[in-house]
Amino acid sequence: RPGMPAEVQFQLNTAAANGADGSGGAPVDILIVPVHAVAEDQAGRFVFVVTPAEEGFGTVTRRNVTVGTMMDDGFQILDGLNEGELLVTAGVGKIRDGLKVRLLK
Repeated sequence: RPGMPAEVQFQLNTAAANGADGSGGAPVDILIVPVHAVAEDQAGRFVFVVTPAEEGFGTVTRRNVTVGTMMDDGFQILDGLNEGELLVTAGVGKIRDGLKVRLLK
């Protein structure tokens, strides 16, 4: 719902380079996001990234992502998202591209 607070922390896990299957490849960092932050439509899977604007507000941008393995704590994101970006994690079904949102701390 609009106005619902959410705090997101990206978790970088160390996993095998060959698909995070633990088979002994070189360790790499993987990006995990909450399952409910990822939506899907005919164009594929996506998230909403928030770009901070004026003090306390931001603008939402839809971003297509490539999803990997579903982990215990969320989806592995293979492409389309960078560490440190802010994500919408609540009310994703009611958000649209270009929407102005209030950032909660």
